[in-house]
Amino acid sequence: MTTELISLFGGAITGFIFRIIAVKSEENKARFDRMMRAIDKSDSSADKAEKRDSDYGKVIRRFIVISVIFSIVISPFIMAMIGIPTYLEVSYQDGGGLFGLFSEKTKTAFVEIAGNLITTEIRQCLIAITGFYFGSAAASNKS
Repeated sequence: MTTELISLFGGAITGFIFRIIAVKSEENKARFDRMMRAIDKSDSSADKAEKRDSDYGKVIRRFIVISVIFSIVISPFIMAMIGIPTYLEVSYQDGGGLFGLFSEKTKTAFVEIAGNLITTEIRQCLIAITGFYFGSAAASNKS
């Protein structure tokens, strides 16, 4: 094979490789531009949402949190101090005598308990509120 022919094939192969690299680079640039436009859209959407969040929304959220905390933490203690009893709903099975020939009936009774009742719902609600406020404080660097 002559030197001219090797040079011709070498130039063609090199040109082909550089063309593939250029096409890949253009594709990467286009992908990057699309990604940046999507980020700009999400940023503008977040900015619009932040502008829509007025002081009224903050006041309403705080009112809800204060109401929940009052109803599940403060008011039971106040009620216990002034002597208002706490009642607990209890369901139990009744009947079913004579070797199970008769069906059992579920009855409900209300039992007075001494002290304060803390259910899993109350705990979960307090954990959610605490997590929300600590999370929002950490996000805004106010902690």
